[in-house]
Amino acid sequence: MSLAIFSGYLIFGFSENIKGPAVPRIQADFSLSAFQVGLLLATNSLAYLTACGYTAALSRKIGSRMSLTVALTVMAAAGACICFAPAFPVLALSYFLMYLGNGMLEIVLGLMAAAAFTKNTGAKMNLAHGFYGLSSCVSPMLSAGLMGARFGTGELGWRYMYLIVLSSAFLPVIPALLCRLPGQGGTKNAVDYRKHLKDPSAWLVIALLSLGVTCEMGAGGWLVNFAEKARGFSENEAALALTAFFVCFTLARLALGPLADKLGFERALMLFTGFAAAATVAGVLSGRFGIGLLAAAGFGIGPVYPTVMALTARMFRRNLEAAITVTLIVVGGGIV
Repeated sequence: MSLAIFSGYLIFGFSENIKGPAVPRIQADFSLSAFQVGLLLATNSLAYLTACGYTAALSRKIGSRMSLTVALTVMAAAGACICFAPAFPVLALSYFLMYLGNGMLEIVLGLMAAAAFTKNTGAKMNLAHGFYGLSSCVSPMLSAGLMGARFGTGELGWRYMYLIVLSSAFLPVIPALLCRLPGQGGTKNAVDYRKHLKDPSAWLVIALLSLGVTCEMGAGGWLVNFAEKARGFSENEAALALTAFFVCFTLARLALGPLADKLGFERALMLFTGFAAAATVAGVLSGRFGIGLLAAAGFGIGPVYPTVMALTARMFRRNLEAAITVTLIVVGGGIV
């Protein structure tokens, strides 16, 4: 079970983060405007929210293992569609299919992890999400390397890069089909979305996760821009700062999970978010020397998502499918 979950998060990180080096080449090949590129990337949010709406019900009907297999198959199929897309509308639909698979994958992995990691939940959740962080660090380099690789008389390019990387989505299918999923407590009862929406503590969890993911995406999307334009760093120096952030982000997920179990999820989240806030504010106020503090904020931001998911699994185990589905849908809309 752990192998299926860890490898699933690894594939999730690859599929989410290979687009960076590919987007400029896609734009050039299809002569896309900035609006069309934005539209292409916006399919991420639309497909994600769509997948959140039905994946829990699908998992309940056919089981988490088969749902994981469906999600991974959809992603692999999307890689073939992207590779052979003849025009922009087909490419946009292929991107939608890929992110549909990504959204399904995140929901199913969350359900499987919550069911499987009943002991040392914080450590195991952080470790699982650490695999996402590892592949996120490697993805841009892998993407650029594959696109530039020689094949015959030319380069592989972005089309075959997507085909190769997303075909690897089949790898977690084998452990997924072979594993046995522990029982999920009260999930045999009807999924009660209204009950979860009426719970004030559920909205506190949603608010915390929304802000945590916003910090994560804000650093990933804006740290390079801030370093170059507000602090005068070169392109390579700014890219190095972002790499340092993701290294801190990933190391925190791999190393701080046991601390969350030891302190308790609530206290651990206070510690993580407090450090992230202090490092970010100090980094902004410290001029050029503060860029290191902004990168170090990854130590606080990294463990927030998996620790909140561990807290969700503990607090709402009797209505877990509703908790994860509602949380990720609202958080997905909130961070947009």
